[in-house]
Amino acid sequence: GGRTWPRVPLERMTQETIVQFSAPVYFVEETEEELTIDIIRLGNLKRTSTVSYSTVDASALAGFKFEFTEGQVTFQEDEFLLSITVNITQDETWSPTLEFNVVLSDPEECILVADGTSCRVKIIDDDMFPSNRYREQLQEGAAGIEKINQWGLFVEYVKLNF
Repeated sequence: GGRTWPRVPLERMTQETIVQFSAPVYFVEETEEELTIDIIRLGNLKRTSTVSYSTVDASALAGFKFEFTEGQVTFQEDEFLLSITVNITQDETWSPTLEFNVVLSDPEECILVADGTSCRVKIIDDDMFPSNRYREQLQEGAAGIEKINQWGLFVEYVKLNF
């Protein structure tokens, strides 16, 4: 099981320093090749706070759809927004929308709360199904589809599955 982070009562939020992701889900198109993820700090900003981050495989795997990324961010006094970058891998193979996670850990001079310690990243593929071989014809619409060799399309589908 995963680690359970404490929920912070509202009255403690102004005394505590809370670090979390700015959103629970991020979307990136494969063609963008990198994604910027914002980490925010709430509450007491009058201290230096550090937190570690790392990517975690889900249906998207590091080395195939994105680059494994880890590190630390340090908020200086009065700083409330820092960003990290994850490289996305562009390929020519169709796949459904795939996901990976980014998690925060090892807080120093801050706390992590349950809802903000991880975020999901959804990678939206730009390739045609079942392959890019007939991309131009498919982009033409109905007239282009008429030009596609049905057996050739079937072969591309079979190659996708094996």
